Amino acid sequence: MFCVVICATVFTACSKPADKGYQEYFEEEEPVDFSDLLTLHREAEEAGKAGQDFDLTEKLLGNQREENDRILLVNDTSFAVYLPQYKNSAHPFLAQAEEFYNACQFAVNVWSNFEICFRLSSGITDLNEEDICDSIKSISTACIRNPEMRQAAQVFQDSILLAIQSSEEDGMSYDIFQVFSRKIESHVYRFYTNHEAFVDSLRTMTQELTSVTKDDFLEYQKTDEEKRTEFMLERLNGCSSFDEQCSLLLNWANCPESMSEDEWIVAVAGRLLSAGKYNPCLDRIWMIWRCLFQCQYFGLSRDSSIPNNLYNEKRKDCYLVCLKRLETHPEDVFAMNSAAFLGGTVNLNRFGMSEFGNEAIAEQSYFLPERFSTDEADGDEDAAVY
Repeated sequence: MFCVVICATVFTACSKPADKGYQEYFEEEEPVDFSDLLTLHREAEEAGKAGQDFDLTEKLLGNQREENDRILLVNDTSFAVYLPQYKNSAHPFLAQAEEFYNACQFAVNVWSNFEICFRLSSGITDLNEEDICDSIKSISTACIRNPEMRQAAQVFQDSILLAIQSSEEDGMSYDIFQVFSRKIESHVYRFYTNHEAFVDSLRTMTQELTSVTKDDFLEYQKTDEEKRTEFMLERLNGCSSFDEQCSLLLNWANCPESMSEDEWIVAVAGRLLSAGKYNPCLDRIWMIWRCLFQCQYFGLSRDSSIPNNLYNEKRKDCYLVCLKRLETHPEDVFAMNSAAFLGGTVNLNRFGMSEFGNEAIAEQSYFLPERFSTDEADGDEDAAVY
């Protein structure tokens, strides 16, 4: 459905007996305060009843939408992480965390710049091929410390530039991307040995998490449509832990009843991601936040603004949270999976599985299957497996 830099960083098969549960994988941190969102929703409702103007988007986003509503090129390595504290770590995942993340993000950001070449003729931007080449050249390979990997990144970068200059952007360019992806894959730590067993464990863990707030969710579904958002914000603000809030958010987002509430789902998910707290489904929440943010504020066209810089700020924050978890829980395969997924997932692309439009709608259908459910749907609890 969407392309991941294939670095199948996969330790021992984690297949826990169901009766033991997965409580040890949750930190039970203090919940995020959503009282201000609840107040904002009530103010918006009152303004609507009074026929007054109320710019909800501006109040939720500030000037973020205005600043990012244009075609953006990556022209530096601000996406990179620098983790000297893990350089000599005995933990193989932590020891490779910087190299893995920076190599993957180097690849996906060069690719995002390159993709714009395909849309220059549509008139979406005043940029030209020279601008795109200059931006790609400005993404320095110096963010990758390993000499062999840095050389592979340089070859990838040079090959993409050659593809642009020779107007051979189609099949050859994707092959170039795949070659570098395989190079990254060859260097990474494999944290599970049995893919099927790990998928089963991840599915069961996710189901255990979402079952915690099932009663609240069912009550939400029975609530009158015009009262549902306030009901959900009240319940979120009344949760006893961060994990419970993540559970309720996942249930809320993944249902047809909430499709008109995406602005609030995005706001809640963004707060959860910015809290600096850990949950084993942090990667899934980030993907949901990203695709709904794009759909809600920037659109589904291949010519839409796609502010990957904005999305990647939260990607990096969440990646670092997962690494912190591994410092104290070194055998937590779910934290490794979440970090690997965050680090290895491509930017939100203009081209991919969607026949028309950018990849936001494909990601939404994959991570929120109940919004598009049919009798044949079998769920996607394993969608965020790295």
